[in-house]
Order: sequence, then structure tokens, then C-alpha cells
Amino acid sequence: MSVAVTGQSETTRRDYAATARAFIGMVGRELDQQAPSPVDVVDYFLGQHGRWSESTIRHTRAALRFAFVETSRKHPNHPRLVRALQRLNATDCETGRLVTPIPCVRTKRQTSAKKRKSLTPAEAHALLLALCEVGHRHAPIAQAQVFFGVDLGLRPVEWETAQIVDGYLVIQNAKNTNDRGNGPTRRLPLDGFGDDYVASLAASLDRIADALVSETWETIHQNVARAMTAASIKAGKMCPSLRIHPACPYTLRHVATARMKVDLPPEVIAAILGHRSIHTASRNYAPARSAKGFRPIVTTADPIAVAQVNAFRKDLAKIESVDDHGPKAGL
Repeated sequence: MSVAVTGQSETTRRDYAATARAFIGMVGRELDQQAPSPVDVVDYFLGQHGRWSESTIRHTRAALRFAFVETSRKHPNHPRLVRALQRLNATDCETGRLVTPIPCVRTKRQTSAKKRKSLTPAEAHALLLALCEVGHRHAPIAQAQVFFGVDLGLRPVEWETAQIVDGYLVIQNAKNTNDRGNGPTRRLPLDGFGDDYVASLAASLDRIADALVSETWETIHQNVARAMTAASIKAGKMCPSLRIHPACPYTLRHVATARMKVDLPPEVIAAILGHRSIHTASRNYAPARSAKGFRPIVTTADPIAVAQVNAFRKDLAKIESVDDHGPKAGL
């Protein structure tokens, strides 16, 4: 397939070539691939919603198109180049506009608002299978986070220090310093899970501990996120929605929360997630409908943590009652 590109100055051509090389190199690093295929590059580009401005998207798309067209002159009708250019030039059937990533919004957004918040059982299964095939060195850690994350709802950073003690998963609350956490630690009882499940969880925590000997958690987390992106793109053949909206480590906490909302009362959900307030999950996390198709959740909370959440609710209610019935300023 050869498409003529006319009307471009030599400076523009050099700029497009440099941009395309840099972008393809970045995709290779993100997907842990030395030479990502043109289709993988385009799928990665189209799946990066909320990351770049409109001008960056336009420029990157033009640069990739230029690079693929130039390469197609040497390899006319190469199947991967043909598919890549077709996807890059695809238009929305309703609007007639080019299909592109959603531009970023130049306003401050909450952390959870940037993450994909849903995952069907079929998508989770496809993601787990793809993680077996991507060949990334931290794919096993990513696979464990998918498998256990949709049950336990840990924040990604909390996997660094999580450990099993006396039948409980003990977790250092990541958000305790900003008054949103329900104490410095929380415990999740594991007696509702089978022995094989707990043994596999322990092995996964050991794998993380081994990796921390030579790498920082930040490096491990970045590579886990890259492995999930690569697996999402690979799993896109089975579940196209994953290619369009790749899963990330925080997605799993949203899915676990949605599953909890189906079966558990708000105070138990808050205790499991490490929140002081029952409103944090209801306002910022995925709704119950995002858990459609999943089996009932087994995870439950430490009764002490539930009591702490209820105590905070009562204290908050007293404060609000005083605010509602106390003397008004200026009256």
C-alpha cells in the first residue's frame, strides 16, 4: 500500500520522522518490545485517552502516518502497514471525523477520575491470558494483581508492604496521611478463601519482595502498568474494548469496590478499602453495575475497622447536627 504525501517541506518531513521515531521508541519501552509492530503502535496511540492535548494528538498522528507511508514505499502492501494505516485513517461512522484518543482536559481532576473503572469477567480473563504471553519480566506480578486485585481492592502502592500474618492480609494504608485513611493499617480476614488461594497470594507477595531487592517499588509499578497496557492491546483481539481502553493497576481496585457494592454495606466497604468515611467509595469509585457478571465477593472486613468507620460516622453526624441547629452567624 503506497499513499502519496505531498506539499510537505523538508523541515516538516524531518520533524515528522523524528517524532515518529521517538513515539515508536516510547511505545517499545512502554510495551517492553524492541520493535513494536505498526498495528501495536497505532493501537497504543488510539488507546491513550486523556493523556495529550489536541495539538499533540494531531501532530503525532500526522507523524505516524508519514512514517508508515514512507515505509510502505519500500514494502508495498505489507499487511501490518496496511492495517496500521487503515486504523490510523479510520473515521467515526456517526460524525465522519477521524478516530483519535480523547484529548486531556486542562483542569485538575481527581486521581480516580483518570483511571478505567470497569472490567468484565471476560475482559479480566482475556487480560490474564495475555499477561502469560507478553513476555514482560514483571508480567507475573501484574497477573497476580489482576487475579487478587478484583477480590481484595488494594491500591497499587499497597502491594509493596502487604503481608500475611495470622490468617489476615495486613496492609499499610496509603492514604492515612491525608485524614482519609482509617488508621495506619488495615487487616483483611482470609478465612473465607481456600488454602490454595492463600498459598498463591503468599507466593505472589514473596515474588514482589524478591523484586524489591534490586528495584524500587516505583520502577516495579511502572513496569507492571506497562505489562498491563501491553496485555490489554494483545487481549484486544479477543476483547476489543481492552485495546480501546487499556486496563491499569488502579482499575482492579475499582472493580473490587463495585463488587463490594453489590453485596456489602457501606461501612464494611469503607473498612476493606481503608477509608474513614463511607462516602469516599460512593463518590469516587465505580458503581455496582460495573461488577456485572462477577461472582459474589468473598472479601470481608476486620470488625474492629468496621467499628472505627461507624464511630467516625457518629462523630460526623454530631458535628453536622450542631451546624444545622446551632446559632447562625450574624443573627
